[in-house]
Amino acid sequence: MTVADTQAAPARMGRSDLGLLACCAGAGFATLLDSVVVTYAVPLLGTTLDAPTSGVQWFLSIYSLTFGLGLVPGGRLGDAHGRRTLFIVGLVVFAAGALAAAAAPGIWWAVAGRAVQGLGAGIVSAQVLGIVQDRFTGLRRVRALAAYSAAGAVAAVIGPLGAALALGVLPDRLAWRAVLALNLPFVAAVIALTIRFLPRRPPAAQRISLDLPAIVLVGAFVVLVTVPVIDPGIDGGRLWTVVGACAGLAVATVAWERRYAARGRTPLFVPELLASRGFVAGNLIALLWFGGLLAHSTVLAVYLLQGLGWSPSSSPRCWSPGRSHGSRRPRSRPASMPGSGPVPCRSRSSSRPPAQPSSPRSAPPSRAPGSSSRSSRSSCSSAVRRQCSSRRCGRSHSALRRRRTTASRPPSSN
Repeated sequence: MTVADTQAAPARMGRSDLGLLACCAGAGFATLLDSVVVTYAVPLLGTTLDAPTSGVQWFLSIYSLTFGLGLVPGGRLGDAHGRRTLFIVGLVVFAAGALAAAAAPGIWWAVAGRAVQGLGAGIVSAQVLGIVQDRFTGLRRVRALAAYSAAGAVAAVIGPLGAALALGVLPDRLAWRAVLALNLPFVAAVIALTIRFLPRRPPAAQRISLDLPAIVLVGAFVVLVTVPVIDPGIDGGRLWTVVGACAGLAVATVAWERRYAARGRTPLFVPELLASRGFVAGNLIALLWFGGLLAHSTVLAVYLLQGLGWSPSSSPRCWSPGRSHGSRRPRSRPASMPGSGPVPCRSRSSSRPPAQPSSPRSAPPSRAPGSSSRSSRSSCSSAVRRQCSSRRCGRSHSALRRRRTTASRPPSSN
């Protein structure tokens, strides 16, 4: 994008452009909503379907694998046959995978549905990026990308709330299925918008090479690399078999790509792009960012639901800044300190009644050296310490030490 393009492109968007932007933002919302809510369905899905740990891990990871495999062929098919056709096809495939996963009678049927769903999401995402690249220039492209990112942010906020509502209202055997089908109404709305606003385009005259053998080789390589991570029980001879198979697939992919490019066709890995330092660095950054973000959100959500036993309505609060997390109760203000000012800390021993001075007739109890000073020390609970100011807290503790020392001091003989 150059300065001349920015100045030449009109700042305002027409009705057709707004309709295209609604299609792109709606597609991004529907696909990202599914990525957000699927984690909340995992505990009940594993219990209802009696799924092993490896099956649940495949259920969570297969979506990303097929999503990546669908990007490149989806983009090339969109260039050849038009964005509208591939956009609708991708949405239909995505919805079919969601229905299959929601109605799955077993864990591996759910895994298969998620694989189909990821493939459809990859095809749709390729068309979205192609539409933004083809139809918007200058500031309008910046606004289109901002709207697409904002749709993903809205999905990240609304998704957990919708999942919590479904899990809290419906019975367990239906709740996780409703969570997996949560995106279907939005997909139907996006298909209607696409039919209305996305124009038809005649197919391209030149033939588009998909490089299907390379896609199959890369898909097999990614699956084999993922197997030892999902199933840690693979060791010894089986592990070395997987490593050898991955090395063989890598060599076969490189040899095939060189041969494919030598024929004058466009390979899956374009040599000019691989030679670009910015392209490689950008992909590495995206790999680390999205990989770490998805892994962190998935592990944290499962830990809050299964490890700590948080309710589905409490765990979404963890993602909201400035809110109390989990099922902790709000800290109560002491009755003796009304108002909104800082509250001094109370020690754990301050709730006990003060020690009465000993009678002159009874001898003082024997104490170990230094026990009086240790017992007079007060400690502040971490929950209340956050609410009090350090100056008032210090005065409160000093006064408490003086009172307890005076009360525990033995009376004089006079």
